[in-house]
Amino acid sequence: MAEEIIHLLRSIKGIVAAEPLSSTDMRKILKIENRYEQSNFLPLKNLGMETTAKRDRIIVLLKDESFRKPPAPTVYMVEEEGGNPADEHVLHIEQKHYRIIGEEILYSKQQYTEKTMFLGDSFVLYPERRDSKITPAFFLVPPLPFPELAERREHFKIKDIVSVSPSSLVDVYLRESCGFTRETTLATLLIGYNME
Repeated sequence: MAEEIIHLLRSIKGIVAAEPLSSTDMRKILKIENRYEQSNFLPLKNLGMETTAKRDRIIVLLKDESFRKPPAPTVYMVEEEGGNPADEHVLHIEQKHYRIIGEEILYSKQQYTEKTMFLGDSFVLYPERRDSKITPAFFLVPPLPFPELAERREHFKIKDIVSVSPSSLVDVYLRESCGFTRETTLATLLIGYNME
């Protein structure tokens, strides 16, 4: 079944390569990702990587610029443990709740009904959503769905499908580990899923 999944992934427009990732490599990239997070000037947490690491199977993809846009923002600015779970501006990840105070802009800028501040063309902040200036805020990389695999989950007997973009340091490690090219117009992506 794993080979059939890899075959499907390789057939998706924009996917250049797909290879399974060993649990040994996953442990190594978690350490690399942790070092990357600790070395950042601004606080960053890649919860998508942590979530993916908990899955039964993990596949590394190499994608080019023709691959589809992500189904949701790939990075947010959030308040730690913030927000009422019923609030529409809350990100839910594995029973934890994070108040969204900023997010990546996936498409062109839109009209916002609340006060905003833009960080370049690709990120918007919502300053009035802050609970308190003393509440810790950080950038968060969430796990994202992977629709092309999710629509075939019953056929493959899989569940809990997630994807995540790794840091640049992990990207380098994955390319070396999987024998992928270092071409800078390409990027890696991890997909994780559980067996039913």
